[in-house]
Amino acid sequence: MNEPRPLGLYLHIPFCKQKCAYCDFYSLCDLSLVENYLAALCTEIRLSGDLYHDRIVDTVYVGGGTPSLLSTDQLARLFSALRASFILSPKAEITLEANPATLGEEKCRALACAGVNRLSLGMQSADDRELQTLSRLHSFASFLESYRLASRFFTNISLDLIYGLPDSDEERFLFSLDRAISLAPQHISLYALKIEEGTPFAARRAELALPSDDIVADMYLAAVRRLAEAGYRQYEISNFARPGFVSRHNSRYWKREDYLGLGPAAHSFVDGLRYAHAKDLAGYLVALREGRLPPKVEAYRPDEKENINEEIMLRLRLVEGLSPAYLKEKTGYDILKAKGDEIALFCRGGFMKQENGRLCFTPKGFLVSNTILSELML
Repeated sequence: MNEPRPLGLYLHIPFCKQKCAYCDFYSLCDLSLVENYLAALCTEIRLSGDLYHDRIVDTVYVGGGTPSLLSTDQLARLFSALRASFILSPKAEITLEANPATLGEEKCRALACAGVNRLSLGMQSADDRELQTLSRLHSFASFLESYRLASRFFTNISLDLIYGLPDSDEERFLFSLDRAISLAPQHISLYALKIEEGTPFAARRAELALPSDDIVADMYLAAVRRLAEAGYRQYEISNFARPGFVSRHNSRYWKREDYLGLGPAAHSFVDGLRYAHAKDLAGYLVALREGRLPPKVEAYRPDEKENINEEIMLRLRLVEGLSPAYLKEKTGYDILKAKGDEIALFCRGGFMKQENGRLCFTPKGFLVSNTILSELML
């Protein structure tokens, strides 16, 4: 008998108490809709479970928005619906994103009892002025309180930090990074600030004193060195982990493994089909109230060229890089033959390296990876 094929699940909770100044993820601040949304999401979980009854879920990621603003009762119902509808691996990695301002002892205990075994905590900065600029609801002191509380319940905690903030420099950023390292979390993610259209930061772009690209690059390279010295292995452009704590769910995105997204704005890649759900909570609620799944938007099956480009782009996000032999076997495309001159040039410049049969970016190369990828893709 064949083993069931693995599947990752992403569940979107599109609610926040307050929108952060930099965030363009789909979320709303009308918390009166949460209960209706939870009922709809549980219906989508049940209907989707019927469709994928022959798959085994080995990673779950609950993101947002702010999933941790759900009440303990709502969290219990959500995970109860999940376990009733899908086959969950006993070793499944189950991650939930949490805002420090929405965690308490009762919430942490409820999450642990529900089976959450990995917490992604939005620290962002150790500087209260920067936290205020970002419109975060917590101070660094309250973050520390939340982190210490969470550490009593979870042995796998990831911290998110943002670099390249207004009025920041390398020293100021490394202050925050050092505070994060001193807490000894199992995983750290670093994200460069990007001014996204439609956000409060975009409306104030002209008045933001953003550091130069060179300073931002220095922040990144200094962070890579500092994290390596502290025992964190970089495994992806933005992600660093202690041994045994690589994010299994996020890794499936970069390795093009199947994942199913539930909720408005969620994206899926299942059996070769890419699609999303519309950023439309009202339409989502109507569809599920009528007992039908929300319509797929942006649905397509990558063609031969797109498959090659996706393999190149996503695999090269990983520090382990791309195996040209694997790419040729899977797609028939010989990147070393087609792009050998370009690869040699990037290697001589210190942006890429070839070792152990793999093609990889260096930390310096990650800084200009989009430019290099445009040269390597078809």
